[in-house]
Amino acid sequence: ITLMNPVAEDYSGWLYSEAMSLNISEVFQMVDSESGQSLYFFNEPESKDKIYPKIQNEQATVMTKYGKEFVMNYSISPIRLSNEKLNGFVIVFRDITELVEYQNEIEFMSYHDDLTGIHNRRYVMGALDRLDSQMYFPLTMMVIDINKLKYTNDTFGHTMGDRLIKKVVKILKQVFRPQDIISRIGGDEFLILLPNTVEAEAQELKDKIFGEMKDHQVAGVPVSVAVGYATKHKIEEDVQELLTVADNRMYRNKFAIK
Repeated sequence: ITLMNPVAEDYSGWLYSEAMSLNISEVFQMVDSESGQSLYFFNEPESKDKIYPKIQNEQATVMTKYGKEFVMNYSISPIRLSNEKLNGFVIVFRDITELVEYQNEIEFMSYHDDLTGIHNRRYVMGALDRLDSQMYFPLTMMVIDINKLKYTNDTFGHTMGDRLIKKVVKILKQVFRPQDIISRIGGDEFLILLPNTVEAEAQELKDKIFGEMKDHQVAGVPVSVAVGYATKHKIEEDVQELLTVADNRMYRNKFAIK
């Protein structure tokens, strides 16, 4: 390092007097924001096999001297003498941490239910397209509907209704597996995607849901749901038709409970 401006000092935590003559990797620990791999590709001498191009508007995560991380947008330009010999690099960066956090928040909100934090309809329909592949068959789609949510809202208010929804979600998270996708697709309706799951396994999960809910109440209202599912085994089977089958089975289950 031969030069640092005051902004670089502030963000790195190093004074120029401390960093002068140190290797860049000792002062700026730059890693790829997704892979976590080091980005110090310009520490080796230039050779016939390694010619350094100009890099513009890339993103990296940087750790300061005191362990704080920030996300930066950076550009790196090689410095060459009149004879084209490499003489160093200039790194120009801009802190975009707040922008990235805002973008991540917007992305999270666009794919998650704001009340429960689980996935929403937009996300699960995209996931269904991705899972509609032979490697995930048998693929089971399970539709779940909360019983007496309207009664709870009308009798005790929407705050109690929200508590009922959250209670159901908490139980569903306890029942389903890490590979399963839980989503809320309507006020009282959920769609669960269960990759590599046969009907017998889906029935076991259904029974487990009922077992976990039987002793729970919200405002004196028993926590219960109606469940229906359908399983896709072959690529030629239509997903939308199977979703209709699962939905119809859920309504038959709801009628039987009543």
